[in-house]
Amino acid sequence: MNTINDVTPIKEACPVTKLLRDLGMLKDPRNAEWLDMDQLSHICRERGLTLDGKYPTTDELETALRKLFGDGDEFCVDGISVTGYCRRVGWDLVFMVRFYPDVHFSPVTLGSMATDQLQTVHNN
Repeated sequence: MNTINDVTPIKEACPVTKLLRDLGMLKDPRNAEWLDMDQLSHICRERGLTLDGKYPTTDELETALRKLFGDGDEFCVDGISVTGYCRRVGWDLVFMVRFYPDVHFSPVTLGSMATDQLQTVHNN
């Protein structure tokens, strides 16, 4: 992947970005957690979130997200910024992502997203 400054703007939302929003984990960029695909898949199962009508496997999540990155290591869509990288764990490279509200979105939109997030967290 390229430098952290390469941001791929995506014009329309897709099922995987809707899934990220539905997770209710959008946070301030300084506090966003890095998640590997196993963790993300587990969270989806815990919260009953599906991708294309079924619980996403680790491989399905990684494939869907990597398509959106293109040649960059960050993409922005539907008010969400997603950053990714590969971390070495032993001999393996593990694909990691973190996501947070897009700082280029209007403050009004970010404020309503934060309210929605709090409601989602309190309802779970």
